[in-house]
Amino acid sequence: MSYQYTSLLGGDRLKYFNETYRMGANVYGAGGKYLDTPEEFRAAPVMCTQSFTTDQLVERWTVKCYSFRGDRMAGGPRVTRGSGSAPSSAYR
Repeated sequence: MSYQYTSLLGGDRLKYFNETYRMGANVYGAGGKYLDTPEEFRAAPVMCTQSFTTDQLVERWTVKCYSFRGDRMAGGPRVTRGSGSAPSSAYR
């Protein structure tokens, strides 16, 4: 299964995939769409991870996004934080 991903991805995009999704992190595209297929990873102009912490019973989220052009990282990290649920606008 991982061959399907590594055969379609290269450069910074493959490195990001290996450091996130392959290590068990969920990866999201623009608007918070969950990325799961090799084609989705290859086509995504933005890839993000999300983490949660709880501080005095308040759940807080952090979304960290990177931009890609082809197989090269073009920008990031862009970090957005908040409480409650992360809005789709955080994934940009």
